[in-house]
Amino acid sequence: MNTDSQMNFDFVKSASAAGLNHQWNLVSHYVLHKSNYPGMTVSETIAFRDALKVELDDRWENGDKQAFEEMIARTFGR
Repeated sequence: MNTDSQMNFDFVKSASAAGLNHQWNLVSHYVLHKSNYPGMTVSETIAFRDALKVELDDRWENGDKQAFEEMIARTFGR
């Protein structure tokens, strides 16, 4: 991407977990079918997917994994 069309994906930091997962599924569908997200080029769509992946991984490693494990322990026991 050139600097004129460089997109800022900082808003993914403030998205809810459900919003991130929804966007991940949508964008992954477009990438899988070698298409583009509406209003983006294919390369911008791939960059968007990469930004979503970084945020999802960061959240998983910084609290979501522990919360998930605690929910499993509450539900099914240790």
